[in-house]
Amino acid sequence: MNLYLYPDALRRLFTDREEELDLLETYRQRLLKGAPFPYVSLFGTRRIGKSLLLKEFMARTLERDEPVLPVYLDLEGQCVSAEGLATAYIGMVCYWYLARGQGSPWEYLEPAALPGLVAGKGQVVERVVRELLQERQALRPDRQHLLRLAFAFPQDLAQEAGLKVIMILDEFQELEYLQNLPDARNLLALFRSFTQSQGDVAYFLAGSAVAVMHRLMADPASPLFVQFAQVPLAGFQQEATATLLRKLLPDLPPEPQRNQVVDEVHFLTQGYPYYVTVLGERLRLQSPDHPLDRDAVRRAFVTETLSRTGRIYEFCRYIYDVSLQKARGYTALKAVLDVLAAEDGLNAAEIARHLRVSHAAASEYLRWLIEVDLLVTTTEGGGRKPRKRYFYRDPVLRYWVAMATRGIEVPPATTPVDLPALLDRLDHLYQQTATQLGLARESQVRELLRAFAGQTVDGALFGLAEKITLPTFGRVEPYVAPGNAYELDALAEACTEPGQSNGERWAVEVKWRNRRARYNDLTALYTRALDLNARPWFITRTGLTPAAEKYAQEKGILVSTERDLQALAERLGVRFGK
Repeated sequence: MNLYLYPDALRRLFTDREEELDLLETYRQRLLKGAPFPYVSLFGTRRIGKSLLLKEFMARTLERDEPVLPVYLDLEGQCVSAEGLATAYIGMVCYWYLARGQGSPWEYLEPAALPGLVAGKGQVVERVVRELLQERQALRPDRQHLLRLAFAFPQDLAQEAGLKVIMILDEFQELEYLQNLPDARNLLALFRSFTQSQGDVAYFLAGSAVAVMHRLMADPASPLFVQFAQVPLAGFQQEATATLLRKLLPDLPPEPQRNQVVDEVHFLTQGYPYYVTVLGERLRLQSPDHPLDRDAVRRAFVTETLSRTGRIYEFCRYIYDVSLQKARGYTALKAVLDVLAAEDGLNAAEIARHLRVSHAAASEYLRWLIEVDLLVTTTEGGGRKPRKRYFYRDPVLRYWVAMATRGIEVPPATTPVDLPALLDRLDHLYQQTATQLGLARESQVRELLRAFAGQTVDGALFGLAEKITLPTFGRVEPYVAPGNAYELDALAEACTEPGQSNGERWAVEVKWRNRRARYNDLTALYTRALDLNARPWFITRTGLTPAAEKYAQEKGILVSTERDLQALAERLGVRFGK
């Protein structure tokens, strides 16, 4: 099915996200059965693949012979007025109902064209379009009536047509901006009142303003609090990155060179689908005389990121400018970003010293930058005063800020003469962030171990096929072997009697690198665990190489990835940062 808003050429690039698709499919089935269910809020940074995921779900739904109508509406640009929102909302419901995604939707967004498009198509659509036009033409339109008319339309149509409707609202955070208009007061509360009363309509929301979306769904003061299941969308894991690259580069070299290419692309992009796609397309256009290897990937990345005609350069410039426009105090915020571009992972006090401002002022600047999704935090230590460190949400943007905002650019078509220096700076910045994140994550893992208390959890979180019962540890601390022979990020000991360590032990190693952990990393941990009579648990940000994975299985080493760690933290009620 070749949809106008999701053409086959784009659909062929769809990769992974099967876990999220399964979740959406579960809600679709529950809608068909008339069972109650939470609605879905999907959020992630721009170009992480939210819209593509929702469009893939929409296409699969339309391919089924079932009375389910998906309606996709991108709210960006539609929320400048209540009249505009109501027209777009009603027009796109009509488009998907009558055209089912075939042909251009733009005429459905023209109020004057709507009566002709819906004539004879049903009493509900004719009535709603008629009321929309009457109110728009009034000297003083009743904008609350327009919004109620729009929000009620999907349920009214579903009842008349014998359908179930799934409203897919992309860039949903735009509704909050419309709330600032006097005639759109209490917009989110009004929206919730309709979602709660519509038994034939499900709502799948998506937003790229991560902090705003999280606040809308998780803040008790928000009208949407606990109404939606939150589904965060992260970058690809290594395997998905490899799959997408194979689609973009059918002539990938054989092993082991292929692994080097995939590893380097994943290292530089952190699995962000947009960046992977841009690099893949750049590499596909390179001269066949140049080998496709790690160096080629690095050259392509520098060119795309630091050339004014590069697509990554343009994207970073857009995110940087738009984000700062939405925040207050442009000059001060730019100074904070410059400091963190040079040294990621500082805390508020350190940033205050760099800027020579008060701790309170620095904290306020950081709060604004988190609100517009440029920064995230990690939290170290427990107690009443946990320490926060601040990082760029997107490491590619950090590299761009560190270089482009200082006037460092490269020519678009030729290799820059200072390429080695640019690559050295690239390695330095990425390694610095990985080191800082690793230190923060080690602290968080120790907090997580202290939360173990006999819970039974899915063994897949540790690389096991069966469920696992977590020990109760009485002591969790970093460990240094006698004579400084080696160190462990954590030695967790189950104490059966006060002051004694005579229960189960876990030896824990955290490798928070941007590359896959290797065979030697696993052998080192296993040897140390044997020395301590402890069970080895290896935590890796981006997975294992094939040789390391085989060794872990042979030796029974517990292995968890970033995604596993986040899921375990949620299961145990432990809050994690980045």
